[in-house]
Amino acid sequence: MKYRLGAVLLSAAIVTSLAGCQETPDEEIVRQKTDIEQAETVAQDEFENVKKQVAAPDEYKASLEDPTGSLKVTVDAPVTVPDVQGIKLMTVKARTYTQADMDAVYKTVMKETELWTRNYGSGLSGMTKSEIEEQIVSFKSIKERIASGDETIKQLYEGMDLDASIEECEAAYADAPETPQTEIVEPKIQYDEKAAEKYADKFVINPEPVDITDEDGQEAGEETKEEVNPNYFYANFNMGGRTYSVGVSNNLSDEYKWTYFDICCNDGTYQRPFSNAELQNAKPMEKSLDELKQEADTLMQELGFTDMAFSAGDIVLYENYSGVAGLDGRDGDGTPKKQGYMMYYTRMVDGIPVIYTPDEGTYSEMSADNQFSPVWAYEKISLIYDDDGLAAFWWGNPYEISESSNENVYLMPFSEIQKIFENMIINKYTSDDKEKSRTDMRITDVRLSYMRVREKDNLDEGKLIPVWDFFGSRDIYQDGGTEPYTEDQANMSFLTVNAMDGTIIERNRGY
Repeated sequence: MKYRLGAVLLSAAIVTSLAGCQETPDEEIVRQKTDIEQAETVAQDEFENVKKQVAAPDEYKASLEDPTGSLKVTVDAPVTVPDVQGIKLMTVKARTYTQADMDAVYKTVMKETELWTRNYGSGLSGMTKSEIEEQIVSFKSIKERIASGDETIKQLYEGMDLDASIEECEAAYADAPETPQTEIVEPKIQYDEKAAEKYADKFVINPEPVDITDEDGQEAGEETKEEVNPNYFYANFNMGGRTYSVGVSNNLSDEYKWTYFDICCNDGTYQRPFSNAELQNAKPMEKSLDELKQEADTLMQELGFTDMAFSAGDIVLYENYSGVAGLDGRDGDGTPKKQGYMMYYTRMVDGIPVIYTPDEGTYSEMSADNQFSPVWAYEKISLIYDDDGLAAFWWGNPYEISESSNENVYLMPFSEIQKIFENMIINKYTSDDKEKSRTDMRITDVRLSYMRVREKDNLDEGKLIPVWDFFGSRDIYQDGGTEPYTEDQANMSFLTVNAMDGTIIERNRGY
């Protein structure tokens, strides 16, 4: 083994006094990596299977606490190990979306409906009379709720001149069209490498034309030309009584690996609830989670994603763009918000899942010359279903496996992984302000799976490596309060440990 347990525990002790209640480990922790190219291997027939190799128990239970009592960790979790003979390293490379991808999604998800775009070039952003009427009603509803003493709405819209907004809408109403002004769009996408490099530093891609200066240079005062990023596609379509938008960002470059294929309803969006109270006040779904999952599984099969599998799911609440949403589980008119079920699908490789976590892998550091470090977001597909059917589809950051190692890698015994966890979880989450903050953490699931990692300064390719994740939830109490802020999102990993050498991996950095 290239990195001994004693060295890991020693470094854990060194940084304990430096750590606070932080989501990102100190750099001392992150730098403990060994070169995954030098990973120790085992003979193909040395172990009967991975479970025997790591000697993992069926359950892991523990009670941990930092010396001040500001952090308590309760572990009561099943330990899940893939039922495979061994685990190999995989090399992966990001890829763009192809026309074949668009054709499959257009046929299966969008049902080959007509695609169109709105002409927003006239009036109040091209809004129709009925849309302006809805906007006026919304603004007046906000005013009424503020007048009634709703402090939440008052804070949300503080600084907005509602009367001026109403006047602007009323003035635009007379000349507004009765129906949307539209243009038909063909479902065609492309990839232009030069454009991807040019727009690599644009975190928000604007589908509308923008003024740019010719790369060959222009004299001051010369007219600039209009360009659009050819790697971006946007359109709308109508299906099942709903209007959807579809956006494809194919803007893949060496510095910017963050692409997506996004379909969502135009009149609102689903979001995770801010609190348990908000969830309790929302309208329950008529369909069961199993029924919705079956619909999602069927769609994935029809799309041909045979190498993707269900990883986790979250209950989400519908936020209506034209209404006034509060944080109590109700819309502006007092009716309960609709519930939906967001399901995450990730890749399965040789019977081993590339597990989903909420970390996107998009953490970017600022360098000495004020440049952000490259990002490479994780691959996933998420589907949102509600009682009315499909509400949203997201496919982000696909990649292809370019090669696989010939031999299975060495995996540390779970007993050593457990010792590392019990030291590092306290180190990472103990609060800097022990007098004002207290955290109760619950670890309810422990799993061995693949994770896509990259070298800090290398975005050409990544590796799928085996890691242990410790999933759960936590309650955070601030300033001696009795009502906690609860984090219980699906598959929230509080610690990720490299299964080959015991080093700590920071998921949002990707290494």
